[in-house]
Amino acid sequence: MRAGVDGDSAQVADACVAIWTEIDRDLNPILGTRGVGMLYVRSLSLSRGGHPWLAELGDPSSPMDLAALRTRLELRPAAEALAAGAAMLGNFYVVLLSLVGPKLTESLLRSLWTPSSSGAAAQDPSS
Repeated sequence: MRAGVDGDSAQVADACVAIWTEIDRDLNPILGTRGVGMLYVRSLSLSRGGHPWLAELGDPSSPMDLAALRTRLELRPAAEALAAGAAMLGNFYVVLLSLVGPKLTESLLRSLWTPSSSGAAAQDPSS
């Protein structure tokens, strides 16, 4: 993830929220707010097995509450926040892959795997 393994919890939370913001920005025109939100909630749900504290997030009536995600990640140790953020993004990738296939998934998420403006690349969950 963009915060790297040496980032503190706040940096991890900021990086995770930035990636989800990009996902929302890039996929919203295609899937709509509700579609992106439901993929987020599903990714969150799949990530709760290894990170039960994520259960407090993901209200289906307000599915993409990134402020709440940031707060929850900041409260965890950095390594745990990083693992949870990576799990959520990995699960998102798998869910999207199962829905639209590999070529369209790669095309939709291509901007996330390229270097950001800070020069650090996002981690590709497929590797």
